[in-house]
Amino acid sequence: KLENKDAEVKYSVRAVSPLLKRMVYSFESLFLKDNLTLVYEDNLPQDVCINTDEDKLGKIINNLIYNAIKFNKENGQVKFTVGLSANKQNVVIQVSDTGLGISGDDLPHIFERFYQGATTDNAKAKGAGIGLALAREFAVLLGGDIAVASKQGEGAAFTLHFPVSEAAVASQPEGEEAVVPAHDWAAFQLQQNVLVIEDNAEMRYYLREVFGSFVNIIEAGNGKEALDCLNDNRIDLIITDLMMPVMDGREFVTQLKAIDAYKNIPVIMLTALADTENQFSMLRLGIDDYVVKPFIANELVVRVYNLLFNNLQRAAYNALPPEQGEVPLPSKDADEFREKVAQIVLSKINSIDLSVADVAKEAGYSEKRLYTLSKSLTGCTPAQLIKEVRLMKAYELLVTGQVYKLDDLAKRVGYEHLSYFSKQFFERFGKRPSEYMK
Repeated sequence: KLENKDAEVKYSVRAVSPLLKRMVYSFESLFLKDNLTLVYEDNLPQDVCINTDEDKLGKIINNLIYNAIKFNKENGQVKFTVGLSANKQNVVIQVSDTGLGISGDDLPHIFERFYQGATTDNAKAKGAGIGLALAREFAVLLGGDIAVASKQGEGAAFTLHFPVSEAAVASQPEGEEAVVPAHDWAAFQLQQNVLVIEDNAEMRYYLREVFGSFVNIIEAGNGKEALDCLNDNRIDLIITDLMMPVMDGREFVTQLKAIDAYKNIPVIMLTALADTENQFSMLRLGIDDYVVKPFIANELVVRVYNLLFNNLQRAAYNALPPEQGEVPLPSKDADEFREKVAQIVLSKINSIDLSVADVAKEAGYSEKRLYTLSKSLTGCTPAQLIKEVRLMKAYELLVTGQVYKLDDLAKRVGYEHLSYFSKQFFERFGKRPSEYMK
């Protein structure tokens, strides 16, 4: 896209400090997982702004932090500093680590596309040689620059410069149009209460901004605080971080699912741990969805709306008088039912001809019974449930880097036409599949 001058820049004036804090602290789980210490130094006045594309700036920052984690040593340190240049005309951002460093031979080529240095035998530090080249090209595209200083064995430091914006007031990012129009939230007679469990204050503040007046946000700093909140508030959905002090996301969800009054509340897990093992372990806990940090606003909003709307549909269906002879499964069997259908769909995931009748036959139900159970237990029709399994599998393949061509991805999850697959994926996740492959 850059070579063809097709990389569109969506500028907005953004306050630098809160924007960078949110991006950096999204990686807390990875720092903890790899036993690394994060040192964050913010020397900027809070009102300093830059005119930038938040998505592209995020890709630059994400790449530098991932590299600082990948190439670090055990019990190492990643330092993130931001301040003003001596003439106060530029914001200066530096990401440094105490890791493997870069050899003198590799240093001049580090921003070249597909260049891979031979400075390490560390398997987790291998890459495709694209990230730093993209970071430099995006930095230049946004009117800034990037430089590196390093000695082999002594870590590396990457420094970014971006001009300070003359605008005094920060604006909201232009970005993509909201995928959940305001009038859609009117489907809920009562404003929905969303419990956000997150120990990072900047992330909690960002989530309040993201949802605005559409939902009522209730905050907790850890799982223990959240359990107390549940006793005092009607909660319609929970967004929880994975790694937190006192009580982390896993322990919280385990306790939540053991309480009859709360176990059916939909849960979305926020995590920087994107590998397949961690995905499956989260899904086994009984969470309804997970979002890999860092994420864009639309991505989370559409996930929340879909789960809340499915709950609304389920409640409406269950409020109808049952037909003669119809005995719905108790709600405790919802997870078992979903897993049963999911396994059938996954076993035939690349079949474009898989029908509701096929799934019903395989599951041992009539089509009518499958419809009744699906609406009663999940709020979805069987066709919607089949689509959900297909799209979740596509999401898993994307975030774990198991596919490299969108055509191939669509076919692997049973879609004949890429354009239709992309549309369905965007409506489900708030992000197009191509965005996960940048």
